[in-house]
Amino acid sequence: MLITALAARPKALRQVKADSKGRRWWLKKSLPLLVSSVMMTLLTSAGTIILEVLHPSQAVVGTYAVAMQTASLISLIGTSTNRYYLPMLVVLLERRDQRGIKALLDKRMQLIACFIAVFLSIIGVWGQEILGLFGSDFSQGYQALLISAAGAAFSTLFSDSPYYLQFMGRNRLVVSLMSLAALSMIALSFMLGSRYGSAGVALAYAAPTMLLFSSLKWLANRHMRNLFAINAQPNLQSHKIR
Repeated sequence: MLITALAARPKALRQVKADSKGRRWWLKKSLPLLVSSVMMTLLTSAGTIILEVLHPSQAVVGTYAVAMQTASLISLIGTSTNRYYLPMLVVLLERRDQRGIKALLDKRMQLIACFIAVFLSIIGVWGQEILGLFGSDFSQGYQALLISAAGAAFSTLFSDSPYYLQFMGRNRLVVSLMSLAALSMIALSFMLGSRYGSAGVALAYAAPTMLLFSSLKWLANRHMRNLFAINAQPNLQSHKIR
C-alpha cells in the first residue's frame, strides 16, 4: 500500500513537508476507537483460540473457524453501509435535523434488514451445503453456523450505534460495554466449549453479541431522544417570548 501510494501521489505532493501538528491529540482521540475495535476482534476471533486449547482435535477447531468466517460475511454489509451512511448522519447531527436523521436511519435499517433476511434464508436452507464445500466433515458445523449467524446479524443491524455514541462523546460507555461483552464471551467459551464444542463457543459468541448491540442501540436511541428534547426546549421558550 505504501509503495502504491508513493507511486500514485501527484508530483507536487512530493515537495510538500508533512505537518505533524496535533498528532498527539489525534492519536489520543482515536484511542477509544482502537480499543473498541480490539474488543470486537476478541469477540469474534477468540473462540478459535479457546477451542484450540480445549479441543486438540483439528476437526472441531476447523469446523468452528469455517462456520464463524461464513457467518461473518454479513458483517461486510454493515461495514460498507456504515461508510456510506455515517458521514451523512454526522452532517445531520451537526444540523440537528431530527426528521432527516430519522429518515436516514430508517432507510439504513430497512436496507440492512433485507440483506440479513436474504442471508439468513440462504444459511438456513443451504448452510450444510455451503459448509460441505470445505469438506464433508465440515457440514457438522451447521448448528454452530446458525447460532453465529444470528449473532453476526444483530451486530450488523445495529453496527451504527457504537459509532454514534462515540461521536457524541460516550467513549467510556462504549468501550466498557464492549470489554464486558468480550470478557463474557471468553468466560462462556471455556464453560460451553468444553461441553458442547463448536456449537457451545458459537453460543458464547452470539449471546453477548446480541445483548451488547441491543443495549448499544437502546442507549443510542435514548441519547438521541434526550438530545433533541434538550434542543427543543430553547425553541419553545423563544416562541413563548415572541
